[in-house]
Amino acid sequence: MENIQETARKEFGRQVKKYRIAAGVSQRNFAQSIDKQQSYIPGIEAGDHSIGLDFIIEISAYFGVKHYKLMDPSEPIPTRQELRDNIRLYVVSKGIDPGYLDKNAPNYTSNLDLYMETDLLKTEKTSAEIAEDYFQMFKERILPSKVSDIITREPRSNKLIINIRKKGKGNTYQLK
Repeated sequence: MENIQETARKEFGRQVKKYRIAAGVSQRNFAQSIDKQQSYIPGIEAGDHSIGLDFIIEISAYFGVKHYKLMDPSEPIPTRQELRDNIRLYVVSKGIDPGYLDKNAPNYTSNLDLYMETDLLKTEKTSAEIAEDYFQMFKERILPSKVSDIITREPRSNKLIINIRKKGKGNTYQLK
């Protein structure tokens, strides 16, 4: 049975991940901006690391929200644009190049990587269903054929995705 501290860490980690994904920021860019190693971020998001209040405040500042709002799962997450504007202010104040926020062209591969970090592929989905989820998440259209093309290439094909063929339904995909 989990104790209260483990549960709180996991809830906080899920919140950080939700904010990061809502902002459309990779773990690598997030880590660089808050001066941590990229390999540390999955542990935070999984609730594996006990972090102090100063670091919680730093993460909150990155997203431009108060620490108590970041920690509250019932608090609505700001829009993608609001988060990105807040992040831009944060990284510029730290002397960091905000260039990763300036990509105007859709980066389907990066966005699909962000999508695969959610729980949405724990069940089988067709490429059309993934394309619809993608639209809901990023407000950008992607063709189902583009989805299949990206997620069947390395490293996703061997490490992240199971490709399951079904008659009459085409290919379905699920996280390993």
